[in-house]
Amino acid sequence: MGRTSDPDETGFDIVDVEVSAAGGISDRRPVRAARRRPGTPEISLGIAAVAIVVVGLAAAGGLSGPSPTPSIASGSSTANPGCRLLDSDAPLPAFRLAAGAGDTGVRGQPGAPNPRFGAAYPEWHLPGPELALEAAPATDLRLVLATGACAARVEIEAAPAELGDDPGLRDRQELLRAFLDPARYHVDFDAPTRGDWGLRIVVEYWSTSSTGNARVEAFFRVRVGRGPHASPSPDPRPVVTPAVPCGPAPASPADVVLTLTTAGSEPVPGAAAGGVAPVIPVGLGNPIEIGVEGDACATSWTVDVRWGDAIESVEGVPNIATDPRYAAQNRWRFTLAGPVGERDVVVVVRFGASLLVERTWRVDGLGFDPPAAFVVATDGRRVEAHPGCGVSIELANGYTGVDSCDSIGYEGGGERLVVGAFEPVGLEVPGWTIIEWSGQCGRVIGLEEGTASFDSPGCGLGGYSMAGTASSPPPVRIVIRPGDHILQLWITAIRDGDRVSVPFYVPVTVR
Repeated sequence: MGRTSDPDETGFDIVDVEVSAAGGISDRRPVRAARRRPGTPEISLGIAAVAIVVVGLAAAGGLSGPSPTPSIASGSSTANPGCRLLDSDAPLPAFRLAAGAGDTGVRGQPGAPNPRFGAAYPEWHLPGPELALEAAPATDLRLVLATGACAARVEIEAAPAELGDDPGLRDRQELLRAFLDPARYHVDFDAPTRGDWGLRIVVEYWSTSSTGNARVEAFFRVRVGRGPHASPSPDPRPVVTPAVPCGPAPASPADVVLTLTTAGSEPVPGAAAGGVAPVIPVGLGNPIEIGVEGDACATSWTVDVRWGDAIESVEGVPNIATDPRYAAQNRWRFTLAGPVGERDVVVVVRFGASLLVERTWRVDGLGFDPPAAFVVATDGRRVEAHPGCGVSIELANGYTGVDSCDSIGYEGGGERLVVGAFEPVGLEVPGWTIIEWSGQCGRVIGLEEGTASFDSPGCGLGGYSMAGTASSPPPVRIVIRPGDHILQLWITAIRDGDRVSVPFYVPVTVR
């Protein structure tokens, strides 16, 4: 599987490639590698790609070096309508690989965090056969970027999948390496020849960064043509079976209604592409279910969650043959991850060979508000404590989380409770049962950049834990020595299967 040493070797045509004056590839036609002339032996596409890249780009100055051209790095490159520059501090979006323009495609396995072009990495991250993209011979493959994101440079190389994660340099063949000017949001190229292939793809995004554009590396598996391949898939056993029996197949997009349900809410239909997405609040950790009204089964699909330029791939199943025996589904259930706030859930489903439907919902991911806690004097006077940073939660729906803090989350101040010497004070969390607590008195120390810490000079207040006991917890009673103090009270409380641990702060004067 070596490469040809002569880029002008007969038997290949350079087709559908236009080089701009700036040395990039024009956007008038898809980027392709090569095609065989009739009667020439079938050989790996990687050899043809070398001929194209060397002849079609190097001659025009398109292959300069491993770093971007100055015009691209400075953000002055032109772009297609719909392209936008990625903010230099924005999360990098993922990309998909599809078999043709109409396929939903698959996500790849993430690669190195800071990839380089032309780098001889000793290890690939080849996906398993069950995650492979199935493609017919002589099919166009399409590299699809996130909505609005555009590629300034792309490198694609292939190696036989039977070599696993350690293909040798002689076995790795370059399918495409090009600057893209204008930048673009998808790139088409020819599939390799028949067989089971691993693909390494590096995309350099068009960015505002002054230090150069950001790059993302991903690994894909592509199975071209029917087997047998070196690593056969577990056919005929299905990859996905439907959650409920399949209903009648829809005849047109108008017959397809996809709905979103969460935490027992009424089903909400999604918006078609270009429509106004309905806004749905989703509680922390509550599962989301997408369903097909009438229970019709999709034969391939992708489910993504998008916010800003970031994309979280929830699920994606390609099925080039649209064979319901291979994959069929009418329910998708998942839980939101990522930041709290508004995000778009985008679902693309295919029913059979020609019916493709996209629906969108805007979900508002709700956060968690710590319960209110009060320090109470014996005469009933009470002061509400201030929750600090470091909250940990375990919800009944299975969600768990904990704050990551550089500061205690409290800078002092607030209403002060005044009590007499040796007068005990109580601690209450209305609606919750306190099962553990510990406390100390001290002061808040301000640090640089608005952060604060708590200092306690040997002023412990005691504590209690129900661990290993079956009895009900006793009321909390705290005796504080005279003086002006800030109390730090760590409280663990439970309610209806939820468990929360919170540090509370409250100023107290003991006379």
